[in-house]
Amino acid sequence: ELQADLGMSIIPADDFGGDIDENEIELREGLARRIQRQSNAKDARMWAANRAAISGRGWYGITTRDVDADTMDQEIAYVRYYDQFSVLADPTHEQPDGSDIEYAFVGRDVPLDIYREEYPYLADGKKNPLASENLSDETWRAYADDAPQWVHQDGENRSIRVTEYWRYERERYELVAMSDGTVVRVDSLPKDVQKAIPRAGRKERIVKKVKFSVIDGVNTLEETDWPGKYIPSIKVVGEEIPVFDQERRCEGLVRPSRDGQQAFNVMVSRAVESIGLASLTPMMVAAGSIENFEEFYKTAAVRNWPYLPYNAVDPQTLQPLPPPQRVQGEPANIQAMAMMMQTFDQAIMQTIGQANLADTHPDVRSGAMASTIIEESARGTSNYLANLIRSMHYEGLIINDLLEPIYGNRPGRIVSMMSST
Repeated sequence: ELQADLGMSIIPADDFGGDIDENEIELREGLARRIQRQSNAKDARMWAANRAAISGRGWYGITTRDVDADTMDQEIAYVRYYDQFSVLADPTHEQPDGSDIEYAFVGRDVPLDIYREEYPYLADGKKNPLASENLSDETWRAYADDAPQWVHQDGENRSIRVTEYWRYERERYELVAMSDGTVVRVDSLPKDVQKAIPRAGRKERIVKKVKFSVIDGVNTLEETDWPGKYIPSIKVVGEEIPVFDQERRCEGLVRPSRDGQQAFNVMVSRAVESIGLASLTPMMVAAGSIENFEEFYKTAAVRNWPYLPYNAVDPQTLQPLPPPQRVQGEPANIQAMAMMMQTFDQAIMQTIGQANLADTHPDVRSGAMASTIIEESARGTSNYLANLIRSMHYEGLIINDLLEPIYGNRPGRIVSMMSST
């Protein structure tokens, strides 16, 4: 996946037979490329894809931020969620990209000093009591007791968990077709006309609007309407598993290879243990061959002597003596352990769909053959890349939906879409 050069593109759709403005499509394409390049979209995507490949699911997001200038303008940016467990989404959603979630929480721990600078006021405009410079230790402990999962202290370090809260709110209204063919809202008509419209002539419409809040477990720090119509949290899945035990699950490469890895670890531990506990093999010496050289052989196990002298001739019989020799041997079952480690290593590779050319294909003799085997291996895990691309489709909907309210809300705004680097 890291070798894939992925990017989000915008293409025109002529669903209703209208004219397509090529200039607008080109403008949207340029803005989308700029957003991806400027906020390092690939890093956010690949981090989520990496977590999906390992643990089965990952998340990344889209946000808006103020531009670095004295204006009211904003820009769109990608967000990499470093802590994937900080994302808590609607557990009843069914789509693998998370496009049908009804709510989502994204939290992070903020040091108290930074919290005071970023959130001096609450959403209603009042001063934030938790950000007060005169906050006493007793008041802090009271907050920590009331919201222990939100207000933390580790020694002298204090932090507060700040969480973004996304949710849908629904607006219901009725439509009616007038005699001239126009469609209007019923509540926009005079009361007497509304009463005269039969129930069968009305059509109910439900519109979802995204609400955005920032909370800290004690107060609401920000609250606003999100300019887009999608919750901008994007899910990337690894391998989805059919529901069982009334629980929906996903898995990555780690879970299916866990048994093989545990067995491999056991064999490695046993081999290390056997080698470490094995006694040093003794030296076989002829009587009289090490006379006057005993200290060399006593310390040979703990010192790296450059040579070991011996008596080549028996001093009494003047007969030649054989040189000392170390008894050759190895710990018991070490070969069997090595074979089992190789077997379990191949089992792990086969489970996760990776080719081990040295072990599973020892007859590989050409680069073309190796490339073919590697491509076959890549196809075995292509579902992870396919799932990422599917999530990027939802990402494209979010970006395209935000372009008009973010970049088109002020006439005359100039945005650079190309750079010299």
